Amino acid sequence: MHHAFTIRALLKQLPVRIETAVAYGDRLLLGTATGALLVYQVSEADRDRVPTLTLVETKKSFARKAVEQLGVIKEAGVLVCLADGMVTLYDLHTLANATPLTNTRGAHIIALHTGVDHIDGIPTLVSKLATYGKRKVVVLEWRDAEFYKSFEFSAAEKIVAMQFSAPGLLVLSTAR
Repeated sequence: MHHAFTIRALLKQLPVRIETAVAYGDRLLLGTATGALLVYQVSEADRDRVPTLTLVETKKSFARKAVEQLGVIKEAGVLVCLADGMVTLYDLHTLANATPLTNTRGAHIIALHTGVDHIDGIPTLVSKLATYGKRKVVVLEWRDAEFYKSFEFSAAEKIVAMQFSAPGLLVLSTAR
């Protein structure tokens, strides 16, 4: 039988509870229940060697409450953080310059998608961020790493999960 992945514990017995994780490049970002952000560098691994993680940075007061979800829009250089019912954008490289998205207040869930879209026949890199909270879905869009537009719509049902399945298709899962 062929196994595509091998499961290995890389971090054991951390002193904090991890709520969310996101990887990009050689970095692993972990959001904790205390609102801290842990940044690890992942070493290259080969068949015989387990990758190692090196703690590069700890942001103890990254968020006031638990970091619920993290996402990366690599092309725009943005780290997306959902904490305390608000989505905040950070500079991906410095983890500074926090920009709270006030129209996402009360958010519970985020979904991200980046892909190439043909706009007027021109291939364009499009990134979308969707948030859900207070019975509304807010979608923000970046084109070629520049903010383009946002729109929102009401949700008739309580949404428990959402995910982009294609550039223009957001799949919503309801409680019923």
